[in-house]
Amino acid sequence: MQDMLKKLEKVLTKVTGRKISVQEGQDFKRDLAVDSLSMVELVLETEIEFGVTFDQSELTEENLATTSALMRLLEKKV
Repeated sequence: MQDMLKKLEKVLTKVTGRKISVQEGQDFKRDLAVDSLSMVELVLETEIEFGVTFDQSELTEENLATTSALMRLLEKKV
């Protein structure tokens, strides 16, 4: 899980252009200030970093709301 957090931290730092410390349960919009355009970039960069492909049906607001939700989705893929 910690390895996944570090990878997600790397992706978020790349997408936002600022150093971000990622913890479980953080809300992407409220806690990490990720806007809708950055969220699209986050999904694309996450697919590249983790070597996965998300189905359109998986890209729900629920799955992309928090770091924990995204990590649960990633755990099913890796």
